[in-house]
Amino acid sequence: CSCTASHAPAASYAATAAAASSCPCAAARPATANTSKPRAVTIPQELWLADVSRTQDAFAIADALERFAAVNEPYALRRQHAEGERVPLSVSAPLERRTGQPPPSAGVLDMHFQSTKTASYVLDEVLPRALVEYVEVWVITGTGHHTDTRSHQKSVGGGVLHAAVEAYLVSHNYRYHLGKDRRGHSGAFLVLR
Repeated sequence: CSCTASHAPAASYAATAAAASSCPCAAARPATANTSKPRAVTIPQELWLADVSRTQDAFAIADALERFAAVNEPYALRRQHAEGERVPLSVSAPLERRTGQPPPSAGVLDMHFQSTKTASYVLDEVLPRALVEYVEVWVITGTGHHTDTRSHQKSVGGGVLHAAVEAYLVSHNYRYHLGKDRRGHSGAFLVLR
């Protein structure tokens, strides 16, 4: 990135959201459409958090970026307290290993507790900055299988948030792969720089 702005880690994106729109790296998206079908890659074990790690209080946070910051706080805390714990690269690792440097970590953007209406706003603010900092960024949506079918929330195969995030990635020409767990459920996307 050629800008002089400091690029904050994911947990502090909400605090720097105003700066994000003026940062030149916001234009770090591919200019051409991605016409290839995304392939499936295995979601790394390092991405999994216990459900209790995500604050249920996030539902009460009205501001989408503040809610995003609260949901992503456990990832930031884990990076700070677990020295050397990283989310390994999935598809860029062979290329990065050729440099002789330790492989960089992948970024994580957890979209749990976002709605289909707020997802694009949050991704507009945080994804371009994350791709400046990381070669690969995992965007976690969940599969929608925890959604109470008796609630006001809609549930479809793969989850409505998952579908909304994929539509966003396609419409903004991001290169990505579908992230699948060991059971074959897709609840994340691996977005590439």
